[in-house]
Amino acid sequence: MKFKPIDPDLISRGVAAGLAGWSSDKLTYEGNEGRAPLPYRYNARCLLYSRREIEQFVADRDAAVAAEDEANAAAKATRAEKRKAAVAADLRKTA
Repeated sequence: MKFKPIDPDLISRGVAAGLAGWSSDKLTYEGNEGRAPLPYRYNARCLLYSRREIEQFVADRDAAVAAEDEANAAAKATRAEKRKAAVAADLRKTA
């Protein structure tokens, strides 16, 4: 007999880990550290995650990573401009 979840929104740990792009152990670790949604525990062995919570977590995490990448690119461009300005100043001094 196939397992039928109480709520269709609830998914297994393996499916939740796949949505997050992590292993199931990593998902458990990050949940215990408070960096990922925690599962709903129905008994000693039944852990189910909310699909909506996992999808929202992944969207928020991806948005934060994109914002961080954008900030890093801007900082890198600023450093490159400063280096170019310093090299130009040095060239003017030697000329």
